[in-house]
This record gives sequence, C-alpha cells and structure tokens, in this order.
Amino acid sequence: MKAKTRKRAKLMKTKNIAFTIILLLLSCVALTFTAQADPAGQHVVTQFHQTVLGTVSVNGELVDFYGMIHVVVDVQIPAVQLPPDPCRVHANLSDVVGIGRDTGGTYHADGATDSDLMVDLSEGLFLEADYLIPEVPPDPCRVFINIAFDQSGHATALSAVIGAR
Repeated sequence: MKAKTRKRAKLMKTKNIAFTIILLLLSCVALTFTAQADPAGQHVVTQFHQTVLGTVSVNGELVDFYGMIHVVVDVQIPAVQLPPDPCRVHANLSDVVGIGRDTGGTYHADGATDSDLMVDLSEGLFLEADYLIPEVPPDPCRVFINIAFDQSGHATALSAVIGAR
C-alpha cells in the first residue's frame, strides 16, 4: 500500500511541475504579444508644484499675485525618434491671491488648462494660459510657462510667471 501511495504522490508531483511549467510558458507568450501590441511609444510624465508670482493690472490698479502652480507634463516618445513629439500639459493654479497696490483689495486667480502640443525636446516648450479672476470677469490673469526637457522626454525645469495680457 505504501508503494502505491508513494508512486501516486510522485506522479502528482510530476503533474504539478509540468502544469506549472506550461502555465509559465503560456504567460511568457502572452506577455510577449502584449508588449508588441503598443507600438505608439512610451509616455514620460513629469510634474512640478512651485511658486508663481507676478503683477497684473486689474481695473487700472496694479495687483501683485502670488501662490502655487501645479504642472503635469506628459510627453509621448514615439517608436521612431523624429521631433516634434506629442505633448500634453495640464496646469492649475492653487491658492493664487493678489493684493491691489492702491486699494489693498483682494483678488483671486483660479482655474486649470489642458494643452495638446507638439514639442521638440531640444528647444523646450513655451505656452501662455489665461485664468479667471472671479472678482473682475472677464479680465483674465495670464500665466507664461517655460518648460525645458532632457532627451529622454523628462521635463527638467519649469518657470512660470504671472503677467499682463
């Protein structure tokens, strides 16, 4: 009886090993086809959260704004490396407040923008975005954004300044 049990256990162990090997081979084949299914390229995502400052004229009064800007840059590096590369930029202001120089009045600038652009990584990217000043619609608050890239598509530096329209 013990010999039969040992023989059965050995057979089960062999079947389990064979099943595991087949499962691993099928997984490798599936992963190979999945990896080849996305020839469009890879996405390189970088984000910044930094201070933004500047002065805007609101109803004839100079207003000094300060606060934070959050910028997410998504560059798609295609399989063939020919500039320009598709790029998506999301930027939003957070806690941006302005104080009027003459009246001491308080103003806010808020909003978010999404831009789809083409970028030559060696030249970087410059864009302008308008944000709402709820206290004085429709006068916008313009933000000038400069982004530098390395050759792998990572954004390496960001400068953002609030300026006049």
